[in-house]
Amino acid sequence: MEIECRFRYTTFSDDKSYYSCVIKNQVIPDNCELILTGQHKYGKTNKDVIYVEFGRCTITKVPQGLTRIFPNMTMLWFCGGQIKKLGKDDFVEYRNLERFHCSKNEVEFLPGDLFEDTRNLDWICIEENKLKVVEPNILEGLDKLIYVSVQNLPEFSECFTVEDPQGLSLAGLKRNLMQKYVNYSRSLKNSEEELRNEVQQLKDAKADLEQQNASIKDINANLQSELEQEKLKNSQLLVVPQNKFLDDLKAFIQDETTKDFKIIIEDQEFPVHKFLLTARSPTLAELFKANPAIENLNLVDISVEIFEKILKFLYTDELPGDDGTNFLLFFAAAGKLKIQELKELSATKLIDRFKKNNVLEILKLSNKYEHEELRKEAFNKLKVYYQNYKFKDEWIARPEVVEKAIEQYKKAEDEIRKLENDFVNVNIEN
Repeated sequence: MEIECRFRYTTFSDDKSYYSCVIKNQVIPDNCELILTGQHKYGKTNKDVIYVEFGRCTITKVPQGLTRIFPNMTMLWFCGGQIKKLGKDDFVEYRNLERFHCSKNEVEFLPGDLFEDTRNLDWICIEENKLKVVEPNILEGLDKLIYVSVQNLPEFSECFTVEDPQGLSLAGLKRNLMQKYVNYSRSLKNSEEELRNEVQQLKDAKADLEQQNASIKDINANLQSELEQEKLKNSQLLVVPQNKFLDDLKAFIQDETTKDFKIIIEDQEFPVHKFLLTARSPTLAELFKANPAIENLNLVDISVEIFEKILKFLYTDELPGDDGTNFLLFFAAAGKLKIQELKELSATKLIDRFKKNNVLEILKLSNKYEHEELRKEAFNKLKVYYQNYKFKDEWIARPEVVEKAIEQYKKAEDEIRKLENDFVNVNIEN
């Protein structure tokens, strides 16, 4: 990946100037091969680069492969990135590193073996991160150190430099790191003890819950026994046959005195019982719930003839048979009013009454009112009626596409027939 960089000279506090590669405000993906593009100063090459800086870059880990580009680099600088973790493996190729800076990132933990392979380090700065733990042996073996800063107020605020004889010594810094690590370990042990106590409390609570569940099972067993006894008693009661109930319900269709609602279709009024509509049609039940005081309803897209038969079905569960035309209208009305029994009955009848002139309309309605069996049967029937047309399986949910395809196929067939007729009528002269 190409990364734009800038070559310049950088001066540090030791008043020395180093030839540098500076990368600013770039996105550096993990584990990508870097290709740096930039203009060197006159007479300089990649071999002259000593110092590499990443400033305010979107970067989450120490990039690898920099020493292949800059074989003589000894200084690595990160400022304002998103590095969360530093580990020994990040520095395998940077054995000659002398100065390392990582500030304003998100590092939380510094392991003791972090700089095990970089024994030439004399300058370390890790500031303004999110440090929680620094293992105390992190500085062991670094005999060339002249400056160390590990600051992340208030958890860590430690700095050693040979330039400040009044400041903290390297030995003092190590002691402080050890004390902070000991304090952290104690805090961690206390947290572990608290966690163990919480786990034990959960185990005790689980045991109590199991005991309660056992008690509930016993109660349920007793209730089940009582229920069986109650069923036995009820089985001896006189039960009104279901057909008697249906006969009573059918009688309501003639009872004009108790009808309390009106359905209006094409200016014709149909007195009905609101309780029956509520029970049979979820659509109307929702309407009545939202508008308790409503006294009439004007239905459109349903003819008087069809509604008369639907009304009879609502009271009697009976539906007259026909050639299939009415069942298509019954299905549409049942879908609109969500009368499930009528919808299923109409779908069953339609499956036995497919015709070439109604199958496309059935496919449309079965999609609109979500009847999977009828939809599959209609689509398969279309494939039979139009065997030469190549309908795609996904078109089963797109009846408008099927309709358009049929129109296009028919136009193409008409054009072919016209060309054939024209060809037959051509007079060929010798």
